[in-house]
Amino acid sequence: MADPIRVPVKKVAPQKPVAGPIHGYFIFSVADNRLYMTNPQLVVHSHSMGLGGRPGHETPNTSGWLRYIRTLPNWTAPPSVVNGPNARFNNKSLLELYATLEGQARLIKEGFDLSEAPKKFVIPSNPHAPLGLATFMFDNPHSVYLHGTPDNKAFDKVRAGKLVTAADLYATAGCVRLPPEVVRNLVAFLAPGDERRTLYLMSLLKETTPDGKQWANPLQYDSKGQLVDYRNKTLNVNQNIWVMFTQDPVQVKPIPGITDSKLGQMVLNPAQKAMLPKAGNEAQAAHGQPQAVSAAPKAKDGETKQGGWTTKVNAAP
Repeated sequence: MADPIRVPVKKVAPQKPVAGPIHGYFIFSVADNRLYMTNPQLVVHSHSMGLGGRPGHETPNTSGWLRYIRTLPNWTAPPSVVNGPNARFNNKSLLELYATLEGQARLIKEGFDLSEAPKKFVIPSNPHAPLGLATFMFDNPHSVYLHGTPDNKAFDKVRAGKLVTAADLYATAGCVRLPPEVVRNLVAFLAPGDERRTLYLMSLLKETTPDGKQWANPLQYDSKGQLVDYRNKTLNVNQNIWVMFTQDPVQVKPIPGITDSKLGQMVLNPAQKAMLPKAGNEAQAAHGQPQAVSAAPKAKDGETKQGGWTTKVNAAP
């Protein structure tokens, strides 16, 4: 399957800034292969391994407001894959494959729904769909974003202490891949309005049909008794989060008494500071006035609670 990273983003009408402070930053460093999550004062309270763009498709320097989340997303092939050669398909484009019955059979085997082809080539939501459990969309001119993945081999290697290569760490066409547990936690943190949804998303990896090809039951009742289909569903966010992708490393001054050296005060270089939101544009919500932010839960043993975030000490990548 073609590397499922860059997807054309539907144009959204610009939203006026809303009153209210910024709640935090999500800063991904390509050099560090790490997503840092901070409070408004750039104190890092959580972090995760992430995979950036491969050579020729490097993750760009860019930033913008987090707009919305899409759960169990479809993947629409971008023009570069539709029209350009792809190594997985013997350097043929999707259009070239679609021109023959044999090629169409190959596309169907790869999971494509050809009902809109050749205008659009879409892989519908399923446990093996390229974008994993969710995408986190933010304003930027490159159509890049944070997302999950069904391919967790690189993350598994790091957890097991095995050797990882540059091909493992730089594998996308510009976006940033995150481990499934991080995706689930971010969905729960950014859009926690329904306990049923959160519990459902947290257990999705185990809920598939016996053949593993479909979600066992993407239709779930929410707390109001309404039946909701979470396939390719857009969720509002209740946090004003500024997302930044930077190719440079970031400096973090550790917090005294915390053994994780990546938790502490972030210090940005001049180029990174230039990508912060401009003065007078403190917060911008994708879907109107953000909801009130509830207090973070009480920290459990083995965790440290700081600035509204609950972070595990010595968190695994």
